[in-house]
Amino acid sequence: MLGSLLKGVIRMTLEYKNEITTDEAIELDLKIFHAIKNYRLQSLNKIGVEVIIDRLNLEPFYNLFSSFNAGNDLPYHNLYHAHCVLLNCYEGGMHSRLSDDELRGLCAGALFHDFNHFGGILPDDKNIEVALEGLKIAQRYAVSQHLGLSDASLKIAEAVIKVTQYPYIIEPTTIPEQIIRDADLMQAYEDTPKELQKQFFGLKVELEVNGNKISTVDFAKGIKEFHEKISWNSQWAIEKVSVRNFYQAVVELVKLVSGGDK
Repeated sequence: MLGSLLKGVIRMTLEYKNEITTDEAIELDLKIFHAIKNYRLQSLNKIGVEVIIDRLNLEPFYNLFSSFNAGNDLPYHNLYHAHCVLLNCYEGGMHSRLSDDELRGLCAGALFHDFNHFGGILPDDKNIEVALEGLKIAQRYAVSQHLGLSDASLKIAEAVIKVTQYPYIIEPTTIPEQIIRDADLMQAYEDTPKELQKQFFGLKVELEVNGNKISTVDFAKGIKEFHEKISWNSQWAIEKVSVRNFYQAVVELVKLVSGGDK
């Protein structure tokens, strides 16, 4: 299996490196800096992901992930969600002053935390199993490219994947674990109403995949109650709640998903 996967890996093109001038690169670095400072890195989406992958030398992990993740087009646990969690984890890691090993492990784990997700068909322990297997394969590929995670980073990546299993069974104790648990709950910070609505109606689709229909009214109520009960783990997330007015974001989200049954 490993051999066939590695033969098919498509190398990611870092478009921002190939197409921009030195002045534009400096401007982009400043944009990344200000986005992190203002708790808005998630809004940079693809270009932010490319910068992080480049900075952390995670190209082999991203190449394998983007080429073989069967969940890329899922309604909710898709490539877009993976990008958002990666961006938020990097932001949280920078605010928390993580070491290079910690940051690299956290971001590799963030990328793979929903790898080959079953989209609601199977319980989350099965999702965690296949995500860990995907990380294992990606690590072997990265080692072959001389860009593998250190032993310490790999342990962090595995731990942060495990701590996202829901319903939660592991208490986050390290800062990387706390950051990813928080980052995984930050989809409501999405700035674009259309994308926000698409993602959360996608979540509704995944929740209904086994035949359990949910009315839009009940779904909106559940979304509101769930977000209001979140207990944040990291200092970064607690600060972000205040700066970004999380609870107002939840109000806007509930409005978007309560506009009538699809």
